Amino acid sequence: MARIDKRKIIIWGAGYFGGKQLVALGRDNVECFIDSNKCKVGTFYCGKRIVHPEEINDWENYFVYIPKNYYEETSRFLSGKGLLETRDYAPFWNRFDITRAVFEENYEKAVKELEVKSESMKNRTLYWGWDFIQKTNYKPFFKKMYGDSFWEKMGVVSEGFWNLPGEEETENEVPTISAPYIFERDFYIVDPPILDENAQKVIYDNSFFRAAAIKIQELGDNKISFGEASYTVYMMIRYIEKVIQELEPEVIIMLSSRSAKGDVVRGLIHDKKIPLLFSHAGFLYGTFIFDEDGDSSEGVTNIDSDAFMKLPITEKNLYDAREVISTIRENGLSRKIQPVNEIDSFLRNKLKRDRPTVLFAAQIDSEFKPYTDFIKNTYSPIFESSIDAGKRISQICYQNDWNFIYKPHPFSINNEVEKDLAPNSIYLAQGNINTLIDVADVVVTIQSSTDYVALIRNKPVVLLGYDQMKRKGITYEVDKYEDIENGMINAIKYGFTDKQKANFERFIAICLKYYLYNSQDGKCKFGKEPPKTPEGFFELKKRFKDNNSNL
Repeated sequence: MARIDKRKIIIWGAGYFGGKQLVALGRDNVECFIDSNKCKVGTFYCGKRIVHPEEINDWENYFVYIPKNYYEETSRFLSGKGLLETRDYAPFWNRFDITRAVFEENYEKAVKELEVKSESMKNRTLYWGWDFIQKTNYKPFFKKMYGDSFWEKMGVVSEGFWNLPGEEETENEVPTISAPYIFERDFYIVDPPILDENAQKVIYDNSFFRAAAIKIQELGDNKISFGEASYTVYMMIRYIEKVIQELEPEVIIMLSSRSAKGDVVRGLIHDKKIPLLFSHAGFLYGTFIFDEDGDSSEGVTNIDSDAFMKLPITEKNLYDAREVISTIRENGLSRKIQPVNEIDSFLRNKLKRDRPTVLFAAQIDSEFKPYTDFIKNTYSPIFESSIDAGKRISQICYQNDWNFIYKPHPFSINNEVEKDLAPNSIYLAQGNINTLIDVADVVVTIQSSTDYVALIRNKPVVLLGYDQMKRKGITYEVDKYEDIENGMINAIKYGFTDKQKANFERFIAICLKYYLYNSQDGKCKFGKEPPKTPEGFFELKKRFKDNNSNL
């Protein structure tokens, strides 16, 4: 973190990462947020005013923190105002350092709040995450599910640490407590104590706890020991056990299984006999997934791929699936808001005409850490990271005189990657994914949901990892290093085949009927409606367990 002397601090960008930076710096140390979005200017975020950059005339009185994905263009703007890098501004991104003293104060406060609110939150469905009312916005979904008894049935363990105290519970409309900072995967204790050897052994001997500790080590670039990382895991365990003991939840619904928090919960929950669901935005726009087995390729869709594809559907289901695919394609709908920038002409000027174009869509690499046998067998059989995959794919493209575009995940932008790619590669930090796919002949990915966008836009996909489409005859699946080039050659030669398209349409129809839940209130609604009770989320898995032969 740059030295900021006595000047006031401004954070550029009133959003998810900006809120985390506010907490890491200390709420009282930040003057305001800057944002060029006119819809945000003049409002408040996390209790701080949002101003337009042109409103500030005395830049010399401030130190500015800029998110890494907007750093280049913003630093050019600030240098034009006479500001100097490091002296006057610095980047921040997806690791937020806190001291042990700050953590211990926050942890004690969180435990006290849990004890005070325990009676009002007993025996509820607990949603555990940061976006009950933000971004993904689960609240309307659960309000539909529980109706008039919403207040009596739901509780929230929030990771929205940037919200003002009491503000979130008011907006949630249900009892809410704040988890300690360590449950946010990007918060990192820089000076933790070393856990004693006996406690370390407990962590190490449990594969889930061990994976969580290694994730924490790698978040901090391995600057702390396993014993120090184990301290954070140990404190997570203590808090989760207290939540279970005090609140006796009927079911826990947790955001994302691929985090240190997810590992710790799974290491604990199987002994507690409490139903656990992992939830996240679905791979189709406007949907949710609730799956007890975990995210993506861990989920129920891959218990038996053949059996899943034989789940009964009607011609009407197939027709509706085609309509959904068409609606998403024609309207360019995406899980993430796409940037509005003119990259089409830029790309076409850089690409060799009459040569195939390969687009590689990267994923968040932190979700593959540590690269254990579980990650290798479940998610990524060939590569430990997107960067490693991108290097190899760029070499193949260079050797075959193909165009190559590397598109990083928005949370994993690193312009240093470009120099490691083969000559003539294009590293594109930002761009509308629909435009990029339309320019490409083939899309390659390991674990990005971009593969669904590509298929919706009728482009062939070479899948170097596993997701819900594993072994369903939809993509060109490659799970050996030596087969990558042939997979790409076949995709270029044969394209998105009629058989793959038919399998994709059937897969989408099945998912809309059995697996994906509608998260929209507007005109574009598709997927299942909420079940009447949490037991409904477990029906598909139960069906596979009880009567696999009748599928």
